[in-house]
Amino acid sequence: MKKLRSSYDEPSPLLSVAQVAAILGISRSRAFTLMRAGEIPSLRIGERIYVPRESLLMRIDPTADQNEGYCKEQ
Repeated sequence: MKKLRSSYDEPSPLLSVAQVAAILGISRSRAFTLMRAGEIPSLRIGERIYVPRESLLMRIDPTADQNEGYCKEQ
């Protein structure tokens, strides 16, 4: 069973459409278009649409190791 977030300092596993648009540097309208086309994985919860954080990160950089975090030290 997955552990629930223990702190609000940890990133949410789900991103809003506005957050996705900001991360990708595109408009919300373009983000919706990409979700509808299946380019960005998304899910609907009630009337809201979310993007799983890990799915988006893997789309951005498929070679990234999910266990390494967001910043790689050199």
